[in-house]
Amino acid sequence: MINDLRVDRMRIKTIGNATLYCGDCIEILPMIGKVDAVITDPPYLTTDLHFDKYLDCNYVNLLIDAVKDDGYFACFSPIEALAEIAKLWKVRFSGVMIKLQPCMRTHNAKKPMNQHEHYMVYAHPQYKISNLTWNAIKNYGASPYKKVQKNTGCLRGYKDQLDRANTSGWTKDGYVSENDGFRYQTDVIYGATKPCMSHDERTIHPTQKPVSTLSVLVQWLTNEKDLILDPFMGSGTTGVAAVRSGRRFIGIEIDPDYFDIACARIEDAQRQTQLELTA
Repeated sequence: MINDLRVDRMRIKTIGNATLYCGDCIEILPMIGKVDAVITDPPYLTTDLHFDKYLDCNYVNLLIDAVKDDGYFACFSPIEALAEIAKLWKVRFSGVMIKLQPCMRTHNAKKPMNQHEHYMVYAHPQYKISNLTWNAIKNYGASPYKKVQKNTGCLRGYKDQLDRANTSGWTKDGYVSENDGFRYQTDVIYGATKPCMSHDERTIHPTQKPVSTLSVLVQWLTNEKDLILDPFMGSGTTGVAAVRSGRRFIGIEIDPDYFDIACARIEDAQRQTQLELTA
C-alpha cells in the first residue's frame, strides 16, 4: 500500500516499511525520531553538478540526536570531510569502495584516474562497544587458500612438547576439516561504476552507487527490522539495499525528480521482496 501526502512544500510517501520525504533534511531531521543507523552519500562539493553546490553541514549535529546511542553513522565523502565529522562522532573504522571500471578524468584536472572513494563508519558519541551491532559477512566462491590433504592422525613434534600439549581440540585420525573457500568481507568494497551497472539498476543520477556496495554496510551495521536513515537519498540505493535486507527505511531527498525515481525503485524492491517471501 502506498500513501502519498503533501505537507506544505514537503511530500511524504510511505511504501511498505519505508517512509520517504521530499524536502530539506535540515528541516525534516528533527521530525523523524530515533533510528538505528545512518548510511548516506552526501554531496561532495567537489564537482560542477547541480546538486553538489550546497551542503548545510549542520546535518552532522542533527544526526547525533537522530541516531540511537548504540547506532552508527556511515558516510561516503572525501577524506577532508570525513576528518571534520570525526570531531563530533567516534570513528570505528574506515575503508574504500574500489570502482571496477573507473572513468577517465579530463586532463585539465591534473590528477590521475580516480578508482576509489573513501567511506568512514562512526559510532554515536555516547556509544558503548558492547551494545554495538556487528554482523560479519561471509563471501563464498573463492578458491581454498591451500589444498586439503588427508589427516593421518599423526601428531608431529618433540616428545616433551607433545607431553605438555593440550590436544583436546585436535582432529581424529582421517578427519579432514572443511575448506570451502569462503572469505570474510574486508573494508575494501568493490562496485561497478554507473556505466557498467545493469540496465535495470542504472538511473539518471550521475553519482549513483551500486546496491551491492550499500548492502555491505546495511548488513554489517544493522539487524533485520532495524531502522536505517539516508538524509541524502538521491535515487534511493540505500533504501533498495535496506528493503532487500529486511530493514525499515527513512529517506530524505530535496530534488523532486530524484525523489520520484527513489520512490519507484523502492516500490519495486518491496514488490520483489514480497514475491520472494510468498514463493
